[in-house]
Amino acid sequence: MLSKNQYLAIIAVAMFGLWGCSKGTSDPANAEKVKSLEAKVAKLEDEYRSALSQRDQVRKKLTLAEEDQAKLNREITTLQKSLAEKDEIIKLRTTERDFVRGEYDGFRNSLRELINKADENLKPKIEGRNDKTNPAPPIGLVLSPSK
Repeated sequence: MLSKNQYLAIIAVAMFGLWGCSKGTSDPANAEKVKSLEAKVAKLEDEYRSALSQRDQVRKKLTLAEEDQAKLNREITTLQKSLAEKDEIIKLRTTERDFVRGEYDGFRNSLRELINKADENLKPKIEGRNDKTNPAPPIGLVLSPSK
């Protein structure tokens, strides 16, 4: 336990501490320094608020840019699929065209062969006729203009 003297000493020290803290400083240099530091703190708080608002704006722009990028990526994949389908269609059409061209060339060649055979079959009959009264019929097909 503490004695009365010790209690009185503790109370006296506390009283002097309170008196010293409440007295403050009356030094004009310190007052100027405090004012300049308060001004600095206010300026830094304004800069901090400005930086926060800029950060929020940049975050919004970043979010918009990410959404645009995702949209463009989806569009790219759609276009790539469409392009692959078109390439497939082009290959199919090219194959069909080549097949039809081959069929057409074969048809033309067979027609030529038939015409040549027909001409060769007519040649012996025509060579036997040399009289001027009975002229030979023309060789090959003769197309008459349509009216």
